[in-house]
Amino acid sequence: MSSSYLKNNSLCPLPFTGAIVKTDGSVFCCSISKEQLGNVNEKSLEEILTSSTKLKKIRRDMLDNKFPKNCSNCYEKEKYHTNLNLENISNRLYHIKILKDSPFKLYKDEHQFELQQMDLRWRNTCNFACVYCGGHYSSVWAKFDGHADKMSDDAMKKTFNFVKQNIKNLKTIYMAGGEPFLIKENLKIIDLIQQENPELLLRINTNLSILTQKIFDQLKTLKNVHWIVSAESTGERFNYIRWPGNYAILI
Repeated sequence: MSSSYLKNNSLCPLPFTGAIVKTDGSVFCCSISKEQLGNVNEKSLEEILTSSTKLKKIRRDMLDNKFPKNCSNCYEKEKYHTNLNLENISNRLYHIKILKDSPFKLYKDEHQFELQQMDLRWRNTCNFACVYCGGHYSSVWAKFDGHADKMSDDAMKKTFNFVKQNIKNLKTIYMAGGEPFLIKENLKIIDLIQQENPELLLRINTNLSILTQKIFDQLKTLKNVHWIVSAESTGERFNYIRWPGNYAILI
């Protein structure tokens, strides 16, 4: 990203380069965006990202150095934060660094899009019911508070194929869940990364409870794997917070 774009205090690469697809099929620019762009159960991810009027409005506002309400969480953090390590302040600044080599053509106008980043949360499949979670992100929780909406089989297939078609272009993928290693689509994506784009930055948010040696050995062949370990306690506190997990067994 050139210096002229860096002077634009509202511009974020994510509306031009990626999205998050949540477990219910809803699509947002990123995990802290305010405005839903669509749902893959109703339109394909490709159609949403290339034709959404909401998304085009967000891009246009950014190109005009306006501050869309959709992205106010990042703008507020940047406004009041004095930390010099800019990439840790907001999602926007983090991805400006990660996607700094995105082609300038993407910022020509609001109609431009090229898939380079994905936040994938295919299913709520998980082996824990953490006290701060719920049915949308935990299949164990869903047994108690009702099954959350989910992607249809057709929407899942089309979304997977869209990511697969663009795997060589992608610069970063974030995997969460649910528990990402219990979600078969993630394991297929890891295979594709290994075969087609081993230098891609893969970020995995996992509780590490079911990581197999086979998957770990496969991930070791990749050049850029960022582990985000979801763990905040030990012993009995772990057992309470991450029911029905058993800390003694895990260690």
